[in-house]
Amino acid sequence: MDTDRPGWRDDTIWLLDGAKMHSTELVKEIFQKLKIPVMIAPPYSWNLVATESWHSMFKSKELNPTGKAMTKSKFIP
Repeated sequence: MDTDRPGWRDDTIWLLDGAKMHSTELVKEIFQKLKIPVMIAPPYSWNLVATESWHSMFKSKELNPTGKAMTKSKFIP
């Protein structure tokens, strides 16, 4: 990103959900070292993260076109 748009850090923030993989100390250190502006969304704020809406729609329509509730046992032979 630095090569294509050197000033991207001035007007860009990475918005992440609060998943553990996004908020560990190691990941926070990496973001700081790379000077990546990050904001962690609060719990249960799927409406703030546009991709969460897309995932919800994809999971309900593309992966489950019948709309019936699915359990793990349906996926495990």
